[in-house]
Amino acid sequence: MARLLPFIDVPLTSQRPLSGPESVNPSQGTTIGNFTQTVASPFGGWAFEFNFHPMQGDQYVRFRGWLWALQRGANATRWQMTERDKMSPARAGVSSALGGAVAWSNGQMWSNNRPWKLTYPNVKVAAAAAVDTTIINLADEYWGRRLRWGERIGFFPFHFGMYQVTEDFGDGRYRVWPPLRKAITTDDYATLYPVLVLQMMVSQEMEYPSEDAALTIGASVRMFEAFDYDVRDYFTD
Repeated sequence: MARLLPFIDVPLTSQRPLSGPESVNPSQGTTIGNFTQTVASPFGGWAFEFNFHPMQGDQYVRFRGWLWALQRGANATRWQMTERDKMSPARAGVSSALGGAVAWSNGQMWSNNRPWKLTYPNVKVAAAAAVDTTIINLADEYWGRRLRWGERIGFFPFHFGMYQVTEDFGDGRYRVWPPLRKAITTDDYATLYPVLVLQMMVSQEMEYPSEDAALTIGASVRMFEAFDYDVRDYFTD
Protein backbone atom coordinates (compact mmCIF):
# COMPACT_ATOMS: atom_id res chain seq x y z
CA MET A 1 0.00 0.00 0.00
CA ALA A 2 1.04 3.62 -0.50
CA ARG A 3 2.19 5.78 2.39
CA LEU A 4 0.56 8.87 3.90
CA LEU A 5 3.33 11.28 4.86
CA PRO A 6 3.12 13.90 7.63
CA PHE A 7 2.77 17.59 6.83
CA ILE A 8 6.06 19.44 6.48
CA ASP A 9 5.88 23.03 7.68
CA VAL A 10 8.16 24.93 5.29
CA PRO A 11 7.26 28.59 4.62
CA LEU A 12 5.70 29.34 1.26
CA THR A 13 6.36 32.34 -0.94
CA SER A 14 3.15 31.68 -2.90
CA GLN A 15 0.42 29.16 -3.61
CA ARG A 16 -1.60 29.12 -6.84
CA PRO A 17 -4.81 27.15 -7.46
CA LEU A 18 -4.60 25.15 -10.67
CA SER A 19 -8.21 23.96 -10.68
CA GLY A 20 -11.71 25.00 -9.69
CA PRO A 21 -15.39 24.15 -10.25
CA GLU A 22 -16.21 22.53 -13.57
CA SER A 23 -19.36 22.49 -15.67
CA VAL A 24 -20.97 20.03 -18.05
CA ASN A 25 -22.60 20.86 -21.37
CA PRO A 26 -25.57 18.47 -21.70
CA SER A 27 -25.97 19.03 -25.44
CA GLN A 28 -23.79 19.55 -28.48
CA GLY A 29 -25.66 22.59 -29.75
CA THR A 30 -26.81 26.03 -28.64
CA THR A 31 -30.11 27.88 -28.56
CA ILE A 32 -31.31 30.23 -31.29
CA GLY A 33 -29.96 33.06 -29.14
CA ASN A 34 -26.52 31.40 -29.20
CA PHE A 35 -26.72 30.41 -25.52
CA THR A 36 -25.19 27.15 -24.33
CA GLN A 37 -26.72 25.65 -21.19
CA THR A 38 -24.30 24.21 -18.65
CA VAL A 39 -24.85 22.48 -15.32
CA ALA A 40 -22.61 22.01 -12.32
CA SER A 41 -20.29 19.02 -12.42
CA PRO A 42 -19.62 16.72 -9.45
CA PHE A 43 -16.14 16.19 -10.81
CA GLY A 44 -13.01 18.15 -10.18
CA GLY A 45 -10.89 18.77 -7.13
CA TRP A 46 -8.17 20.94 -5.73
CA ALA A 47 -4.79 21.27 -7.38
CA PHE A 48 -2.12 23.74 -6.32
CA GLU A 49 1.32 24.96 -7.22
CA PHE A 50 3.36 25.66 -4.09
CA ASN A 51 6.51 27.79 -4.20
CA PHE A 52 8.78 27.54 -1.18
CA HIS A 53 10.91 30.01 0.72
CA PRO A 54 14.71 29.80 0.20
CA MET A 55 16.04 27.00 2.38
CA GLN A 56 19.27 25.71 3.85
CA GLY A 57 20.48 23.48 6.67
CA ASP A 58 18.09 21.26 8.61
CA GLN A 59 15.03 22.89 7.05
CA TYR A 60 16.10 21.98 3.53
CA VAL A 61 17.17 18.48 4.56
CA ARG A 62 13.67 17.88 5.98
CA PHE A 63 12.08 19.31 2.83
CA ARG A 64 14.28 17.16 0.59
CA GLY A 65 13.42 14.06 2.60
CA TRP A 66 9.70 14.84 2.26
CA LEU A 67 9.97 15.57 -1.47
CA TRP A 68 11.81 12.34 -2.24
CA ALA A 69 9.43 10.33 0.00
CA LEU A 70 6.51 11.45 -2.20
CA GLN A 71 8.11 9.21 -4.85
CA ARG A 72 6.82 11.29 -7.77
CA GLY A 73 3.17 10.77 -6.83
CA ALA A 74 3.23 7.20 -5.53
CA ASN A 75 2.74 8.43 -1.94
CA ALA A 76 0.58 11.24 -0.55
CA THR A 77 1.00 13.82 2.21
CA ARG A 78 -1.14 15.62 4.74
CA TRP A 79 -1.21 19.34 3.98
CA GLN A 80 -2.60 22.06 6.26
CA MET A 81 -3.61 24.93 4.02
CA THR A 82 -2.40 28.42 4.80
CA GLU A 83 -4.78 31.35 4.41
CA ARG A 84 -3.33 34.80 3.86
CA ASP A 85 -6.77 36.43 3.96
CA LYS A 86 -8.28 34.78 7.03
CA MET A 87 -11.20 36.68 8.59
CA SER A 88 -10.49 39.19 11.34
CA PRO A 89 -10.69 38.01 14.95
CA ALA A 90 -13.55 40.48 15.53
CA ARG A 91 -15.66 38.92 12.76
CA ALA A 92 -14.77 35.47 14.06
CA GLY A 93 -16.26 36.47 17.43
CA VAL A 94 -13.09 36.08 19.46
CA SER A 95 -10.53 38.19 21.30
CA SER A 96 -8.42 40.66 19.35
CA ALA A 97 -5.39 38.96 20.92
CA LEU A 98 -5.91 36.07 18.52
CA GLY A 99 -2.68 35.04 16.83
CA GLY A 100 -0.53 37.08 19.19
CA ALA A 101 1.97 35.82 21.72
CA VAL A 102 0.25 35.13 25.05
CA ALA A 103 1.68 34.14 28.43
CA TRP A 104 -0.13 32.08 31.04
CA SER A 105 -2.29 33.92 33.59
CA ASN A 106 0.63 33.97 36.02
CA GLY A 107 2.78 35.74 33.42
CA GLN A 108 4.99 32.68 32.83
CA MET A 109 5.91 31.10 29.49
CA TRP A 110 6.26 27.44 28.53
CA SER A 111 9.33 25.56 29.79
CA ASN A 112 11.16 26.46 26.55
CA ASN A 113 10.56 30.15 27.40
CA ARG A 114 8.23 30.59 24.42
CA PRO A 115 4.65 31.94 24.63
CA TRP A 116 1.60 30.21 23.23
CA LYS A 117 -0.74 31.59 20.60
CA LEU A 118 -4.49 31.77 20.43
CA THR A 119 -6.12 30.19 17.38
CA TYR A 120 -9.51 30.56 15.74
CA PRO A 121 -12.22 28.51 17.48
CA ASN A 122 -14.04 25.60 15.89
CA VAL A 123 -17.77 25.62 15.12
CA LYS A 124 -20.24 22.76 15.59
CA VAL A 125 -21.98 21.28 12.56
CA ALA A 126 -25.70 22.06 12.96
CA ALA A 127 -27.12 19.42 10.59
CA ALA A 128 -25.85 16.20 9.09
CA ALA A 129 -24.92 16.16 5.40
CA ALA A 130 -24.12 13.23 3.13
CA VAL A 131 -20.98 12.69 1.07
CA ASP A 132 -21.09 14.62 -2.25
CA THR A 133 -23.51 17.19 -0.77
CA THR A 134 -22.79 20.86 -1.50
CA ILE A 135 -25.01 22.40 1.23
CA ILE A 136 -23.77 22.58 4.82
CA ASN A 137 -25.28 24.01 8.01
CA LEU A 138 -23.20 25.44 10.85
CA ALA A 139 -24.16 26.34 14.40
CA ASP A 140 -24.82 29.90 15.55
CA GLU A 141 -21.53 30.36 17.39
CA TYR A 142 -18.33 32.28 16.70
CA TRP A 143 -17.97 32.54 12.89
CA GLY A 144 -20.58 29.88 12.07
CA ARG A 145 -22.97 32.44 10.57
CA ARG A 146 -20.36 34.95 9.42
CA LEU A 147 -18.67 33.19 6.52
CA ARG A 148 -18.47 35.06 3.23
CA TRP A 149 -18.08 34.00 -0.37
CA GLY A 150 -14.56 32.80 -1.04
CA GLU A 151 -13.70 31.76 2.51
CA ARG A 152 -12.36 28.26 3.02
CA ILE A 153 -13.10 25.77 5.76
CA GLY A 154 -12.56 22.14 6.65
CA PHE A 155 -14.05 19.63 9.08
CA PHE A 156 -12.77 17.28 11.78
CA PRO A 157 -12.25 14.78 13.27
CA PHE A 158 -10.95 12.35 10.62
CA HIS A 159 -11.92 14.44 7.62
CA PHE A 160 -9.60 15.32 4.74
CA GLY A 161 -10.94 18.13 2.59
CA MET A 162 -11.10 21.87 2.00
CA TYR A 163 -14.29 23.66 0.97
CA GLN A 164 -14.77 27.16 -0.41
CA VAL A 165 -18.03 29.02 0.20
CA THR A 166 -19.82 29.83 -3.07
CA GLU A 167 -23.20 30.95 -1.66
CA ASP A 168 -24.54 32.21 1.68
CA PHE A 169 -28.21 31.34 2.31
CA GLY A 170 -28.20 32.90 5.77
CA ASP A 171 -28.73 31.26 9.19
CA GLY A 172 -25.50 29.27 8.87
CA ARG A 173 -26.42 27.51 5.60
CA TYR A 174 -23.81 27.64 2.86
CA ARG A 175 -23.14 26.18 -0.55
CA VAL A 176 -19.56 24.98 -0.91
CA TRP A 177 -17.20 23.62 -3.53
CA PRO A 178 -16.10 20.93 -3.90
CA PRO A 179 -18.86 18.57 -2.72
CA LEU A 180 -18.25 16.97 0.65
CA ARG A 181 -15.59 14.28 0.42
CA LYS A 182 -16.97 12.63 3.57
CA ALA A 183 -20.34 12.75 5.33
CA ILE A 184 -20.58 15.08 8.32
CA THR A 185 -22.75 14.77 11.43
CA THR A 186 -23.65 16.94 14.40
CA ASP A 187 -20.72 15.32 16.22
CA ASP A 188 -18.31 17.01 13.80
CA TYR A 189 -16.78 20.49 13.82
CA ALA A 190 -15.93 23.01 11.13
CA THR A 191 -12.47 24.57 11.24
CA LEU A 192 -10.65 27.46 9.58
CA TYR A 193 -7.56 25.21 9.40
CA PRO A 194 -8.52 22.67 6.69
CA VAL A 195 -6.30 19.66 6.04
CA LEU A 196 -6.04 18.10 2.60
CA VAL A 197 -4.22 15.03 1.41
CA LEU A 198 -2.19 15.80 -1.71
CA GLN A 199 -0.20 13.87 -4.29
CA MET A 200 2.51 15.20 -6.55
CA MET A 201 1.62 16.04 -10.14
CA VAL A 202 4.42 14.72 -12.29
CA SER A 203 5.34 15.57 -15.86
CA GLN A 204 8.42 14.83 -17.93
CA GLU A 205 9.46 18.46 -17.44
CA MET A 206 9.49 18.21 -13.62
CA GLU A 207 12.83 19.10 -12.05
CA TYR A 208 14.05 18.75 -8.49
CA PRO A 209 15.36 21.98 -6.88
CA SER A 210 18.92 23.11 -7.48
CA GLU A 211 21.10 22.87 -4.37
CA ASP A 212 23.11 26.06 -4.83
CA ALA A 213 26.18 26.94 -2.76
CA ALA A 214 24.35 29.05 -0.16
CA LEU A 215 20.61 28.38 -0.48
CA THR A 216 18.12 26.24 -2.31
CA ILE A 217 16.05 28.85 -4.14
CA GLY A 218 12.98 28.36 -6.30
CA ALA A 219 11.81 25.01 -4.92
CA SER A 220 8.34 24.38 -6.30
CA VAL A 221 5.89 21.50 -6.49
CA ARG A 222 2.50 20.94 -8.11
CA MET A 223 0.05 18.76 -6.20
CA PHE A 224 -3.52 17.50 -6.56
CA GLU A 225 -6.11 16.39 -4.04
CA ALA A 226 -6.49 12.78 -2.98
CA PHE A 227 -10.12 12.33 -1.92
CA ASP A 228 -10.87 11.32 1.67
CA TYR A 229 -12.36 7.94 0.73
CA ASP A 230 -9.39 7.10 -1.51
CA VAL A 231 -6.96 8.02 1.25
CA ARG A 232 -8.59 5.48 3.56
CA ASP A 233 -8.53 2.77 0.88
CA TYR A 234 -5.07 3.26 -0.61
CA PHE A 235 -2.81 5.34 1.68
CA THR A 236 -2.72 3.28 4.84
CA ASP A 237 0.94 2.37 5.33
